[in-house]
Amino acid sequence: MNICLGTQPISSNEQLSLTVLKSVSELIDCKEQWDSFVEAVGSDVYFLVDWLETWLKFYGKSCDLRCYIVKKNEQIIAVLPFCLEPLRIGFVSIRIARFVGSYGTIAVFSPPVQSGYEAQVMKIVLSSLFVAEKCDSVCLSPLSGVSRLSRIEDWNEISDGDFISLDRKDVGVHTLFELPESFDDFLTSLGKSRKKKYLYENRSLSKKFDIENRAIQEEEAIRYFDTFVDFHTELWKRTGKLGHFGDWPESLEFNRELVRRMAPNRRVKFYELSAGGSPLSMGYSFELGSTSFNRLTARDTNVDLKKFGLGRVGYMKILELLIEEGKRLEETGPGHYEYKMAIGAREYQMKRLIFTRPSSGARLKTKLYLKMSEWLHFIYYRVWFLKLSPKLGLKSKPLWAFWIKAKL
Repeated sequence: MNICLGTQPISSNEQLSLTVLKSVSELIDCKEQWDSFVEAVGSDVYFLVDWLETWLKFYGKSCDLRCYIVKKNEQIIAVLPFCLEPLRIGFVSIRIARFVGSYGTIAVFSPPVQSGYEAQVMKIVLSSLFVAEKCDSVCLSPLSGVSRLSRIEDWNEISDGDFISLDRKDVGVHTLFELPESFDDFLTSLGKSRKKKYLYENRSLSKKFDIENRAIQEEEAIRYFDTFVDFHTELWKRTGKLGHFGDWPESLEFNRELVRRMAPNRRVKFYELSAGGSPLSMGYSFELGSTSFNRLTARDTNVDLKKFGLGRVGYMKILELLIEEGKRLEETGPGHYEYKMAIGAREYQMKRLIFTRPSSGARLKTKLYLKMSEWLHFIYYRVWFLKLSPKLGLKSKPLWAFWIKAKL
């Protein structure tokens, strides 16, 4: 029996059945079962239907949607959403499949696949993308370093000739906090010197100000969103930069819509450390199960407050509330941050996996595209955006939408 109306299993392999959803309306029909599995398997908030639908509204208008539900003996063992679209740089064009949400916003993926079935699931899904959908390439990126998919070494062993593994690459790091049952245990895990430093800074801050540390959720979170945006943007404005909501095209309305959709279900929280009603630091997070997904943080840049270490203390205050709420993991997204490492975070290597059809033409086109993409990234982002534009004193502008979409 199918779990969704209007869909039929299209193939099977070793007792696995594959159902393909090709529209947002079909995906919404499956929302309860889809979301329940994503949470039960310990996957990411980025795979929930509300998130997928919102991303498609803002960034996926031109893509063909293919959402796969894989079952074994009528039990769901994987749900995987892909967007299929043509990409072109110069004379090189490929038809590629990527996870819904893989560009346009910050995310790190631990795809929702039942443990132990990774190879079987990807074999049947990748075969469908190459054989039924005629894709030239499939890109899985950025995969979390703790995802079991990122640990599979020899993909060609499981392909049966329907696809080949073309590229496996490290694409930076992402940061996690593993949280114990009590904040005292967390402080102890930092070591004596770091614990002592935090307690001193926290005590100094509390002596100077009437401190309040709180979480903001549900309907209040919807109203609070603009407060956070203004606070975060002001922080970056003082450094001559636009900040997240200015750098990333459509990110302001995209995040506003996410908060509006997900706050009523307690999937969104803002964290505020304030003194006498004035905010000192803030955090913006999504939640699923026992995991919090920190999106952004901000702090007051007043030089008189620098001695209190608001970056560290503010984040520690967030972690304190998360531990009280019973969270066991804080995923903080891509990038290396010294202050997070100083308060107990661990870094993991993100991976990019690229597969192609087993034809010389598909391999050649994909290799050429990857090379062109690397040159585009070097010239536009590393040379122009990061170096030349600031040196020339040009007014900051949002990131180039073409580069965001073209980058694999």
